[in-house]
Amino acid sequence: MDFSSCARHTPSYRALPMSLAQPRSHRRLSLELAVLNDMCINVSSEKACGFMHPKKDKCEQELFQLEDQRYELDMIIDANSACVAVLESITTTFYRNSCSAPSKTRICHEQQVDCSSRHSSNDAINANVDAATLSNLPLNAISAVYGKHSGELIELINNNPHFAVPLVLKRLKQKGKEWRDMREMKSYCWERVINRNLHRALDQRAFHFRQNDRKIKLSRYLMCHILGSSRTQIGLSSLQRVVRQHETITPLDDEADICRKDMFLQLGRRSLHRTLFHLILNAVEQSCLSQHDKQLIVDYWQYFFFHFVHLSNDNHKMEPT
Repeated sequence: MDFSSCARHTPSYRALPMSLAQPRSHRRLSLELAVLNDMCINVSSEKACGFMHPKKDKCEQELFQLEDQRYELDMIIDANSACVAVLESITTTFYRNSCSAPSKTRICHEQQVDCSSRHSSNDAINANVDAATLSNLPLNAISAVYGKHSGELIELINNNPHFAVPLVLKRLKQKGKEWRDMREMKSYCWERVINRNLHRALDQRAFHFRQNDRKIKLSRYLMCHILGSSRTQIGLSSLQRVVRQHETITPLDDEADICRKDMFLQLGRRSLHRTLFHLILNAVEQSCLSQHDKQLIVDYWQYFFFHFVHLSNDNHKMEPT
């Protein structure tokens, strides 16, 4: 149903239309009538429409799926138990009244005031039943068991309960036992799934660390980091230039800032890189890589990396075997 055209009381609550049928509520006290809301409905605000939920990993998805299965099975069992209790109360009512004509017995809801006169011509026996007992919640169990034939059974329960109620009650008890056995059988599988995924799902840092690690390894992230550092250095140099201009009025050389380096790294011990190169070369020679791949690794070190660590290519020029 579209609530966009309804009156808005707050950004998250809209008034229900007057034409909408209100659900029945029974046995409310003054406190419930004072605090419960029957006139407004909670809807998502415009700001909440663009909210993005955090992405769940595989362990969290398995736990959420398990919780959905347990919830659906519990709801079916509870609805079936509620319907069984209602049918048992109806059966008790009929046996207590000791109906002499079971075929003429009808179920008459309490809100039907004229129920005693509706079947007076047929001399039918009307049993008064609370309207809440045969509401939609208990009858959902009959729909879950009988499917498309549930409407016919509900009509038989209302018109001929003395014969229909015991049959439906027996079938619902049988299905309730089957569902409880299924829940007990699946509880062992659910326990294994929880023990396998609970601690991994709680470890959010590992999930975010893997995401950030893959992001950091991208060349685009390296370029953004270099550009960000460059902008920071430009801002600091501009600030220093203003300070120097106020201290001593001397012209500055702007060409030096244009050819400036973006990153400054400390070289450290040069012999460490030389030893590391020999270790990598030895590992490449003993590996199962093809001769072409070995030559690419050696060329990368000799003709690209050596320039950054100030090593000579002639002294360390080696060919992989």
